[in-house]
Amino acid sequence: MPDPTDGDCTTTYARGLPPPLPRRAPARQHGRLVAAALSQQLAQIDADPRQGVQDHAAMVAEVGERYARGRVSGLQPEAKLADVTPPSPALTAIRESLHIAGGIVAAALAAVAAAALLPKLGFIPEDLMPWLIAGAAAVAGILTAGWHRVARLIPFFGL
Repeated sequence: MPDPTDGDCTTTYARGLPPPLPRRAPARQHGRLVAAALSQQLAQIDADPRQGVQDHAAMVAEVGERYARGRVSGLQPEAKLADVTPPSPALTAIRESLHIAGGIVAAALAAVAAAALLPKLGFIPEDLMPWLIAGAAAVAGILTAGWHRVARLIPFFGL
């Protein structure tokens, strides 16, 4: 194959990348299975912390070693991946969207409830009300959706 960096090369690639290889799809599927297996192994740390950490570290080391040797489609033996089901990208996207939507709804409900209840208390200064309402909304959103999701939404509100 000619060297694409050579000046008299007749083969050119879009953005300098070679064309997609037929073995790319199986490699991606294998990668999804390895990621799911690592995720399942990571969950074992909760059941048995000492053994779980050792097993997870061994799996990560094996994956790293095989990757370093260029065995991208063989990061883990197929026997270890037989019972592993990779997460569906569509279901993951739907689940993530529902988490964010739930956080937004919880924040809105908390803001409405705080705006309705705080004036009835009577002892809260008027200039402190917006801060308390925003704080109640932020806490509800964080408790519902998680800090990492709320932090990603902050730029959309111009904060």
